Amino acid sequence: MKKLLFCTFILAVTSGSALAINAPTNVSAVLDPLDNTINLSWTEVPDASGYNIYRDDTYIDTVIAPAASYTDATAGNEYYLTAFDSSVTPTDFSPRSQTVMVAAGGGPACSSLPSHAELTAALKSSVQATGGPAAGGVGLHMWAAVVNRDGVVCAISFSGEDRGDQWPGSRVIAAQKANTANAFSLPNLSLATANLYAATQPGGSLYGLQHSNPVDAEVAYGTAVAADEPGSAVDYGMPDDPMVGNFVGGINVFGGGLALCNSDGTLLGAVGVSGDTSCADHNIAWLTRSELELDYVPGGVGTIGRPDNINYIGGAGNTLLQNDFAHPVCTIAGADAVTFISANLPEIRP
Repeated sequence: MKKLLFCTFILAVTSGSALAINAPTNVSAVLDPLDNTINLSWTEVPDASGYNIYRDDTYIDTVIAPAASYTDATAGNEYYLTAFDSSVTPTDFSPRSQTVMVAAGGGPACSSLPSHAELTAALKSSVQATGGPAAGGVGLHMWAAVVNRDGVVCAISFSGEDRGDQWPGSRVIAAQKANTANAFSLPNLSLATANLYAATQPGGSLYGLQHSNPVDAEVAYGTAVAADEPGSAVDYGMPDDPMVGNFVGGINVFGGGLALCNSDGTLLGAVGVSGDTSCADHNIAWLTRSELELDYVPGGVGTIGRPDNINYIGGAGNTLLQNDFAHPVCTIAGADAVTFISANLPEIRP
């Protein structure tokens, strides 16, 4: 008899799981800069009685259907929802929706780009200091940043245990590189920041580009002074880094910035990496992008299979085009440890 009751109980739980309604879709979270509130919206789920809202992995409120929007007076960084149907017993709960990051000023959300956790994991797997492969540099810890197609910073992270384990100045440089690779890539032509070096030297066709689009220092460093204030230096590289959700700007014309393209070939934004030699930065950015599976790059000025790869000045196999978009070899104590690594980086996804 006990065995029969146990089997009946399992059947009931399994049936309840099978009846779960769909998760909310098309979730967006947009910052209203006038009052610092977050406006959430999503597509209504059929049969839903309501929605539970989570901010930064913490439940904050419930919205009763048919409403499909919500204003959060306490701005967070990441949001997701679950739907529920209370007309059945037990109540059916949907899987959680995709987590979305807050977009600034009404721009598109960062939901199609890596979260802070995803960026951190991809970066650490690509950095020698955290078990990744050698990149031809010194082997230091790194910063990484992601921006969306409008240039809004979606995530900033680092590979070390603390923000001081990487060059502090490389945090903003990583964001500059992401901004640059996004700003000077097109749907059918992706330019790495390394591809811009030659043309931006004195006498080059793009000389002066590096002085355009200056960094917004207030966005880059925040306005907080005390360590316990939101947006202070203790938040650097965290999900609530003061750059996240804002336009930081900046142009950088050496290696480390790459466009991010999804499996449809859609240009979503860019990633920037900084903290070692610029050639090693490029190699690590390439590996990080590959780990994120956002390397469906349709075209560039590099080689077949690696269209936005770094082209080294004086490379024996360079075409005239590649020479026009070339970058110096980063030697250490006179030795070249990077060109072989760069030439053998994983090919992009077709």
